[in-house]
Amino acid sequence: MDLNLPDIAVDLALRIDGEIGSSFRPQFARPALNESLGAGDDQVGLVWFEVTPSSVLADGREHHVDVMAVGNGAVLPAVATQVRHDEHRVLWSRTAGPLVETARRPAGPQVSVVVLNRNGSGLLGQLFSSWQAQDRSPFPVEWIVIDHGSSDDSLELLDRWSKHLDLRVVALDRNDSFSASCNLGATLANAPNLLFMNNDIRWCMDALPQMLHTLQANGACAVGLKLMKPNPAHVSGHEVQHLGVRFKLREQGYWPYEAGIEHLDREAAHSAQRVPAATAAVLLVRRDDFHGAGGFHADYFYGFEDVELCLRLERVTGRPVVCRNDLTALHHHGYTRLTGRESSIFDRLMRNERVLQQHVGAWLKRQWWISLISGDRSLCNEPLVIGLAGATDAGVRGGSDRLAAHLAQAISRACPHARILLLPAAPQAHDLRDIHVLIALGPSVNLLAARHRRADLLVVAWAASAPDVKRWARSVDAGVTQTFDVCLARSSGALQAALEAGFPSCRSTPDEPLGFVLTPLLPLRLSVAPAAQTASSARRAAALVAALRAQGALAHLHDAQRPRLSEVMLHLGRASAPLPGSVNLLCMSGESKDSAPRPGFHGVLGKQPTLAAVRAVWESVVGPLVPAP
Repeated sequence: MDLNLPDIAVDLALRIDGEIGSSFRPQFARPALNESLGAGDDQVGLVWFEVTPSSVLADGREHHVDVMAVGNGAVLPAVATQVRHDEHRVLWSRTAGPLVETARRPAGPQVSVVVLNRNGSGLLGQLFSSWQAQDRSPFPVEWIVIDHGSSDDSLELLDRWSKHLDLRVVALDRNDSFSASCNLGATLANAPNLLFMNNDIRWCMDALPQMLHTLQANGACAVGLKLMKPNPAHVSGHEVQHLGVRFKLREQGYWPYEAGIEHLDREAAHSAQRVPAATAAVLLVRRDDFHGAGGFHADYFYGFEDVELCLRLERVTGRPVVCRNDLTALHHHGYTRLTGRESSIFDRLMRNERVLQQHVGAWLKRQWWISLISGDRSLCNEPLVIGLAGATDAGVRGGSDRLAAHLAQAISRACPHARILLLPAAPQAHDLRDIHVLIALGPSVNLLAARHRRADLLVVAWAASAPDVKRWARSVDAGVTQTFDVCLARSSGALQAALEAGFPSCRSTPDEPLGFVLTPLLPLRLSVAPAAQTASSARRAAALVAALRAQGALAHLHDAQRPRLSEVMLHLGRASAPLPGSVNLLCMSGESKDSAPRPGFHGVLGKQPTLAAVRAVWESVVGPLVPAP
């Protein structure tokens, strides 16, 4: 209790090895305390607590356990203790093989640890010391350290540690790239498994045997773990830095981010989980898989090479990437990346971003939506949000409130993991940043003033009958309504009318209330960039957009001021620049120079390309994900 505020409940948190676990409040009263304070039985309230800690304590190792006041970070010293608890129950594996009388220790190393270093002698000493203190591996491990021209005493420290570890050092005279040096270390490795590790890692537990078990027995292609970063204020212990890598929308593409403390409501923070990628600060892979996937791509310089490797490993092997968030290491984040770098680091990071988009950006645009729609929490771990706009629009045939209720029920049955929001007809008062699919229940829905519209927002026009389609067409021609992407027809008459009007259309049924919008078979998203800012160029671009929409594409004119996500960019002239992360195609104007290949473009099509021709090129680009380097 806080004697200054005796009537206010105190929020507490249980910490295990400095990491915050469960939060709670006291649950029991203590009458003797009331008496000693001269207070009545009902004045002090609940001051005792009982809390059951995580089963992580039952691993046979010693842990530091304490209780912290959440408000000011004060630790209750009376309950801080060292705990060691052995769980004497063993789960019998039904698939276990025959018993072996004597376990033989492998003759050679089973894991080769590859570490890069530049002027990091202090961190290297902490890494080796923490490893030596925690390692109980029943198999030999070899260390390969690639030194990038250190000017401190790193080489002397490595020489001293070579007497205690199976350690080899390759001393370079330059600061080489992460990709090149890790690939070099992999070629020197004698073990069948590779553990890539930063020099700024501090080992908190004997995690390698469990990571190796996940890699071998559980069939993963790569294994990472939870990384914590030091908290300089020392108020809340260490903070979560990495629970795996996910992807989210940024501008007109999807970009990787490290799931951390702000994503704890959606991530498995204390158990193993499947992720699209894990950071190579600590990453375990099979050596043969690593070489089979081509290793780290040489186009990167300290940034995103681990993300692409994990995507390629899963594609090549057919096995998942797993992040063991029940295993923890401490990471002094950023030391390896920034030490000894030139002043042009920002430019190089931007270059890495362009490389990532060129290699996997187009593939990500389709796969991210497949993950979003299916709710498999792989590439995308945010909930699918569907908005029904016009729920209070009395002008919609049959009453929009009843229509919205029926449609919401059908969608919730077909897609139980989706969040469904009911919006008025004029959503300009709403923030649309979290909405992925917006269903307009009537032509009066106006999106022009809506705030924070996502670049990948799908706008669906709902039409119950052929007259509804005509009203939609009139509103679009009049410029009243933002042009929608798909017409969702409730009847066969509405579907036929939409197709005749040249709108991308699909049928709404009770089993598939949103047609292909809730399936991986989404139409191709196309942007058409005019050749120049002239009336004739604009007319040609508009005609091509109309022709492609009539063939079923989600086509629109490219707007540099308000760009939308595009899987394919059709350039009607040579002046426009290719868009990273999209399949870029040049449509010939009839001049011979247009047929010449151009950097950043994936092909040249005719003056009036068909959707089938565009899709064929797109599939050839995104099909293999990215060729191995």
